[in-house]
Amino acid sequence: GMEHGMDPQDMWFDPLFLVVKGMQEKQMEVLEAIKMFSDMGLNSTGGLSNNSNGMPKHIRPIMDSALVAMAMMQGLTSAIVNPNDLRLMETIKSCDVFKNNTLYADSYLEI
Repeated sequence: GMEHGMDPQDMWFDPLFLVVKGMQEKQMEVLEAIKMFSDMGLNSTGGLSNNSNGMPKHIRPIMDSALVAMAMMQGLTSAIVNPNDLRLMETIKSCDVFKNNTLYADSYLEI
């Protein structure tokens, strides 16, 4: 893209979130890719819930929340997520507080 005049900030890179079932050992590589993009000042995004495909419905929010927290701490810029997943939304908002992206307030989890 840059050789065609695109600004690096206009490009978004997908680390390709992988299904944990059958590819568990690859998850750290995804997080390392996110860190690499972040260290280079590049934006990253991806379909977060890919990681929990095939899991029981009651487990998916737990796995998605754990992964988004880890990915955000590695520098994930954005993610394609289920906005109706309250646990996930609370995790994202909490990570924003710890990353100092937003100021904590007692009402910070109100949606």
